[in-house]
Order: sequence, then structure tokens, then C-alpha cells
Amino acid sequence: MILNYLKEECKHLLQNEFRGLSCGCRKYRIISFLALFFFHLFVSAQVNKSSQLSQLRILRNDQNPIVYFFRDSEQIGRQSSTTWEEWYPAYSSLMGVEGKALPEEVTTGDFGQVRKYFNSLKGLHPEQAVILHICGRARDPQFETDPFFAGHWLYYEGAVIEKDLPAEEGITEIRVSDISLFKNYIGNKKEKRIEDIGLCRFDANGKPDWNYSEQIRLIEVDYLKGTIKVERGCYGTSPKAFKAGSSYAASHVYEGPGGAVSNNLRWYYNHATVSPRDKNGKQASDVFAEQLAGWFTKGGLLEKFDGLEFDVLHHVPVPNVSDGRGLDYDADGHPDGGLLNGYPSYGIGAINFLRKLRKLMGDDKLIMADNDRWFHQRSVGILNGIEHEKFPTGGDDAAFEDWGGGINRLMFWNVNSRKPVFNYIKSKPSDERIADIRLAFAAAVICDAGISMTIPSGRKELGNEIFIWDELRKGQENKLGWLGKGLGPAKRLATESINLLEGVDLKEKIKSANCLIDFDGGTMKLNRKSSDLGFMYFRIGDFGCKGKDLFVSATVKADPMINYPMEFARVMYVDAAGGPRTSYDGEVITNYSLVQDKTFERVLKNMSQMNEKPFTAGFYFREFKNPAELTFNFEGNESVTISDIAIYAAPDVIVRQFEGGLVIANPSEHEVTVDLEKIWPGEKFRRLKGSPDQDPVTNNGQEENGKVTLGKLDGLFLVRQSDR
Repeated sequence: MILNYLKEECKHLLQNEFRGLSCGCRKYRIISFLALFFFHLFVSAQVNKSSQLSQLRILRNDQNPIVYFFRDSEQIGRQSSTTWEEWYPAYSSLMGVEGKALPEEVTTGDFGQVRKYFNSLKGLHPEQAVILHICGRARDPQFETDPFFAGHWLYYEGAVIEKDLPAEEGITEIRVSDISLFKNYIGNKKEKRIEDIGLCRFDANGKPDWNYSEQIRLIEVDYLKGTIKVERGCYGTSPKAFKAGSSYAASHVYEGPGGAVSNNLRWYYNHATVSPRDKNGKQASDVFAEQLAGWFTKGGLLEKFDGLEFDVLHHVPVPNVSDGRGLDYDADGHPDGGLLNGYPSYGIGAINFLRKLRKLMGDDKLIMADNDRWFHQRSVGILNGIEHEKFPTGGDDAAFEDWGGGINRLMFWNVNSRKPVFNYIKSKPSDERIADIRLAFAAAVICDAGISMTIPSGRKELGNEIFIWDELRKGQENKLGWLGKGLGPAKRLATESINLLEGVDLKEKIKSANCLIDFDGGTMKLNRKSSDLGFMYFRIGDFGCKGKDLFVSATVKADPMINYPMEFARVMYVDAAGGPRTSYDGEVITNYSLVQDKTFERVLKNMSQMNEKPFTAGFYFREFKNPAELTFNFEGNESVTISDIAIYAAPDVIVRQFEGGLVIANPSEHEVTVDLEKIWPGEKFRRLKGSPDQDPVTNNGQEENGKVTLGKLDGLFLVRQSDR
């Protein structure tokens, strides 16, 4: 309307009759026109700034189940043999795509073609999301490292160079003070290779000075002679002269190699708050944030992309090997474990990095990061949400043992993330047990999360025949967003059983604690005066649990930890007596030393994150000894308030109503029967009419009313038959 008025007014200002008006009238008309014109420009700028995200289907609450393609879209798209005519019909069939568009980790394939296909998809379908997948902890050293200086990378503890080293190209032998700090073959599983090393001189204080440096490739370690044979002047550097006794050699902390897709080691960024600064006073995180934001600005490579997801941008770095070498975060030549006066400088530095990136990119781009383990991101309020890989945990959790932790993470980030909120799970790549797929999908939609779909191996057809799970498109009806809007929150059916703590004085059930506890009715306030880092805990028992299932719920809020960023989310977890104990009970889980051995792959089960905002968490146990005892563990010494603790001897079956249907999740190891009439009185349901090559037994299209039985570890999507 404003634009049309301005067009008409502009015509009037150019006409002869305008010149016949008095000077005052002409001045008034011109000023009014200019004021309205600039107001329109301002409003348009604000609308355009947010319009790209506001159009996305993945951000609408009436499009459940929200689903888009994960990296299959990129992996197929970077193959030179894949034509647009093949790619487009396949990968335009959901609500968007996510993939790598730069060779920062994977180096094989045509990433120019990926960007072309992704950008073309965005141009044709502005409602579809296009999201960059990028490694947050490391990059291939052959990809655009020019803005970084040698001290921006993370190194293991190094050794003194004991013999003068001239500035000569070619193969050189270097004598070092500690040959054990260098390794002949390193890397993932069968993909072993020689490592990369940085050389620098010492400054006046005897510390490594990475402003004068060189990068080299190791060829061979001679442990008897105490020498390393190397190739000089690698990765864009030239050979320099280094004097014996005043020069230093250290191996890069790395990830990879990736085999066929990338045979290079990838160098870790040093995100620590104590990391070196370049001549401009910038740390690695500053340079990385500026480079990333530049790619997303107008005219940048990724201008049309809607945002990014950081893969493996952890709170605690977990390098691939556990070979005994310490990590040197402050670059003083000595291992420090990443701790600064007991605080995790790397994790806090990662939060600072994300804060700077958010400031540079603004709120018109999505920023997400991994969060399916205890050592993953804690940047609450900066991120728009999280990627939850292979629900419920990123590792091998085929039995859904961390069900409670997975639900807690998705629900916590749903109420604490920056708006617009977008959390999602990545579907499992295997279709060996389709019930697992359904259960994970059910968890996602129950928690208002999206689903980033990975196509199972062996089902890689392109074009209109691309594989899509029945639950995501209403089976053979092929209708995206068919569930519509959620009708209220999810219901945990366990809470409809008897609360074993009903009418009980909780104070009498406390068996032990390592902290002070103030009781106020059913509310407990915990704190500890000790300056030791670690976990506060209390243990309760004698609550008369019987059976194989135990569901615990509690509302918790936690004060910020002293000297930590305000965005930092604390961790809590609950143990059931008789279950497996973690090797780091009572320890500082933010310390790298706890993950320096292979135990870092273990899952901290039944965990939740917590902050100043009250959050009701749930914890589900399927194996425990009777009489059962529960231990509640809380990171840090700062005050924690916990209330409404309830215990139920029942499985954590969850249901949620939607405009278009009902979703049920059964994470137990046994069958459960659900009364549909009790859950949703008067409604009629039917099963999906599924594809013959998926699960036509479960999705048989038949009516399902009264009571329905789900097998162990299974989910069910039912279609609502009544008019909405």
C-alpha cells in the first residue's frame, strides 16, 4: 500500500501541475514524500532482513513432522556425474537440505556444484531451508588458512630442537629433546598417516613464538637416534632457520583422516581463552568467526544459505587418539589440560567464539551445534538449537539406554534456545530395525524437534523415486507436515501411576550427601562451600520400587557458576543403584584429562542440563537392583534448587496429540498397551497406509481404536480421522 502511494506521488511530483502549487505546498509535499520514502526503505530493510527465515517451513509449528535432507543431498550433489535433472526432483521433495558446501573437511568432489545446486534450490523454493554443515573444531590445512597464523592451531606439548636447522627446502633430519612426543602413524582406525608438525622459535621468556614459524610434514621417527625426518616448508610456508636450544617443534592436535573422502589430517583450532594472538591481537576464534560471517554476507559464497550447523564444536575437545601426549592450550610449551585456574578455557572460549559469530551474523541466520553428549555445547541463548545425532545419543546406543537424557536435551534446548528455535535429530543410517527409526522420529516430534533424514544405504534412488520414511509423509498419501500443530504438551503416562514419594517426608529418605541441603516443604536447596570443582550429590532410598521400570521427574534450576559465561548450562545426572557407574563420578567433567583415554565415548546417561530457568527433567531406568537407591549429581558448587521430585514404577511411555494425529513412544524393553479412548476421548484413528518396502505390517492403514499395543522400543504414528 505504501509502495503504491509512493509510486503515484512520484508521478505527481514530476507533473507540470505540481509546479503551480505554492512554494510552501511544494516544500510540504516533497518533505512528506521523502519522509515516507525513507520510512518505507527502513521498514523494507527490516522485513527483508527477517523474511528469509520467516518463510522457512522448518520453523513453522504447524508443519509436523518437520523433515529435510541431511548430507545425502551434498554427497550426491558433489559427484560430477550427478546432473541437476537428477538431483532437483529428489532433494526438493522435503523441507530443505543440509550439507557441506566448502572443502574444509571433506576434500573430494565438486563443492562448486553443491553450492550451485543448493542456491538454485533456494531460488526456486524460498520456503525450503538450506543449511551449511561445517566442522567446528578443525579444518583441512589446505583450505583457506591464510587468515590464520601458526599460533591459532592447537598443538601437543613439544620438544626443543637440539641442532641448528638451516632454511633449506627438501628433506631434513631434526634432533629433538623428547622423541616420544612424535608419532610415526596416527589417525582413524585403518586410515593411518604421518603427522604434521609446527616449528617456531622461543621468545625472550623462553616460550614458543609462533609469529616466526614453519609447517612441516613428518616422514619418519627414529626413536633410537632421537631424530625426526621431515619435509620442509609445507602448507604454504617457506623454510626458516632455527637455532639449537632456542627453537621448538610440536605436533598438531588433529582429527581424521577420513579415507576416501579426505586423506588429510585436520588441524584443531585453539578455541581456548588463553590461546595465542596474532599481530592484530586476534585469537583463532576471532579469525574463524570473521571468516564464517564473511561467507554469509551479501556477495559471499553462502549469501543465500539460511544458517549453519557446527559439527563437533565441543565444550571439551576430544582428539582422536589417546597416546599420552598432553595438550598445550596456552602455548607455553607445557601441557595444561585446557584448565585456567581450574576452569575449562577451551569450552569457555568456544562460547566466546559463538557469541562473536552471533554478533557478526545477527539473528537472520540460524546457528546450531551438536549436543548429544555431556561434553558437547553449553552455549544456551546464543544458539538457535542443537543437532541431536543418532537419537538418543551420538554413539552406539541401539538399546536407547539414554532415552531420558535425549528427551531432556531436546526439551531443555526447546525452551532455552535463541529464537527462532530449531532443534533436530539426525535419523539413523541403518534400516535393520525399523522400530528404532519410528521411536527416534516419535521422540523428535514429541519434543518439537525436526528430523534431518539420512537415506539408508541401499536405498539411494534419485529423481521422484527418492526414499522417504512413511511416518514423515503420511505413507502413500505423500503429504508433508501432515500432523500439523501440536495440541498442547506431551504427556508422560508414567505420571498417571502412583507417585512413590506421595506424602513422604523427603528429608527422611536422604541416605547421604556431600553438600548442604536446606528443606522447605518439598523443595530442596543445595550448595557447597568447598572450593573443589566437581559434583554435589545426594542419595535417596527406601521408596518401595517394584518391577523393571523406574521413571523419575524433578524440577530443577541452578545458579550460574562463578567465573563462567552467563550462557553456560550446567549438567546434572541421576544414577540408579546397581547400574553401571561412570569412571569419573565426582570429577570435573570439563577437564580434558577425563576424556584423554577411550572412556570419552561412554555415555553419561540420564543427564540433563540446567540453568536459572526452572526445567522439569525426566530420568528413565530399565535395569536396577532392589531395594533401589537414586543418586542426584549436580555440576559445580553454586546453589541448585530441586523440587517436585516424583518416582513412578512405570515405563516412560510418552504420547502427544496433533491436529492430524497421535504419536506414541515406547522406550521400554517390553510391550505396552495404550488406551486411546482414555488419552483422547471420542477420537477415531487409523494407521498409516505405508509403503510395501518399509513396514506394511505396522503401517497397514487399518482403523485403530480402543487399546493399541506397541512392541518394545517402538513408536507409532496414528492418523486422526475426525474433522479438525
